[in-house]
Formats: sequence, C-alpha cells, structure tokens
Amino acid sequence: MKTIIFFFLMATSIHAQNSYDYVGFLFSDKGFPISYRLILEENDGTLNGYSITGLGTNYETKNEVFGSKSRKEINLKEYQVITTVSEEPLSTFCYIELTAFKNKNSFSGSFIGRYQDSTICAQGKVTFAKKATLEKKIKKIQKIQKVQELITKRQENKTIVLKSGDLHELKWNSEKFKMNLWDSAIEDGERVTLTINDKVILDNELMTSNKTKVTYKLQKGQNIVVLKADSEGEKANNTTRMELIDKKIKHHVLTELQVGKNLTFKINLQ
Repeated sequence: MKTIIFFFLMATSIHAQNSYDYVGFLFSDKGFPISYRLILEENDGTLNGYSITGLGTNYETKNEVFGSKSRKEINLKEYQVITTVSEEPLSTFCYIELTAFKNKNSFSGSFIGRYQDSTICAQGKVTFAKKATLEKKIKKIQKIQKVQELITKRQENKTIVLKSGDLHELKWNSEKFKMNLWDSAIEDGERVTLTINDKVILDNELMTSNKTKVTYKLQKGQNIVVLKADSEGEKANNTTRMELIDKKIKHHVLTELQVGKNLTFKINLQ
C-alpha cells in the first residue's frame, strides 16, 4: 500500500465529546483501492472506536482502534479484530498505525502496518479531507472498481481449507484446467511441487505474493492433480493459496501442508 485516502461524512459534537465518521480508501502497491471506514468518539482529545476494511467484500474486517486528536494532529492505532468474514489466519492480518497533521482544510501524514508479531506488512502516506475536496477522486475510484468488477466477475465459491492427505473431488466443465498459486501471507520461502496426471508442472516452485499461473489441457474423465509442500518457510505449515478456475466458476483453496506431505484433487471432466 502506498497511499491511503479518507474523507469526512459527518462530525457531530456533544459537549466535550465529538463523533466522527471517516470513509476512504486504501491503495495497495498493485494500485487497486480498498474501502476503509473509521467510526470514532473523541473525549477530551482521546479517540476510541473501530475501523472497517473492505466493506462488502469477502475479507471485510472490523478492528478496534484508539488514539489521540489535537487541533493539528491525529494519531490512530488498530489493535484488535472485532469481526471478520475472512478465513485467513489472524496472524496474517495487518494492523495500521497512522499519524496525520492538519494543513489548512486537510490532514496528511504517514502510516505503517504490522502483523501481530510486529513485523512490518505495509507502509505509505495518509491524507484525509472534507468530502467536497475528494469527490472527483471518488468518482474515478468508483469507475476503476466497476471496470475491475467486470473483468473479475465470476461465480465465487466459499474458500475451503485442505490439509495434508486430503482428497478433494470436483466436477469440471472446461477442457482447460486453470490454477493460480501464491503466498497470501508473509513471503517466507514456501515452495511446492505440482503434478497433473503424473506430469511435473511445477518443481520446487517458490511461492510469492505474485500469482503463479498454470494452464493444462485435461483428458476426458478423471484427472489427478497433486500439490506437495517442499518447504514451509518461517511459519508453521505451508499455507499456499490456490484458485482453480473452471470457466465462470472459481474454487478458492487455502492449504495447510506439512513438509513432504501432499493433497490431491480428483478433477472429473464431464
């Protein structure tokens, strides 16, 4: 993430306590915006409340936040997951800390994201301002999101978790078997070997945040796909993420494999 943009929806005041509702976007290093919202209560300069990341998505997460606010500065820190629809391990969640300074009608500053073990997972700039200031940018973001939705619109299945020794059977419609593999957590040296019908497709392949794409022409009837964990990196178990794509159907898989162990897919071409 290189940039975060927030914008004000409302700010009400009751005696010494102020309520704030900030809504904005997180911009990853890949350039796609992620929605972000802050619901805050200020009491004599102390902020408490929660953030919501990825509103309406399959990774929407609500975190508790605390911090402080003065006339020229805001400090905030996420510290605990309240609810999430994501099925990723909590150890892979990135908690944001930000400091922003007032400059005329806007705030700008920087943020850093950390995993639970304090390892840095993201960092960049932060800015927020009144809604009118950002309306043009918001419209552009909405256009980008609509285009992206059209490109990636598929029938989504719920993520399944497969472990060492598991056998998962799928009915298949397309003659082509498409698969994406990547490390969705910390890039820590996880490697895998992939075979399809006893043919080695990937040999001790290093998993990174960039998806490794595989396309294979299936034979009629039964096809056997085997994924073996060659290493598990610094974290326990190999947690390679997978997408198996059959025309408009996308099967999401999270693996938890021990080194030297494998899981098997039985793909039945109709």
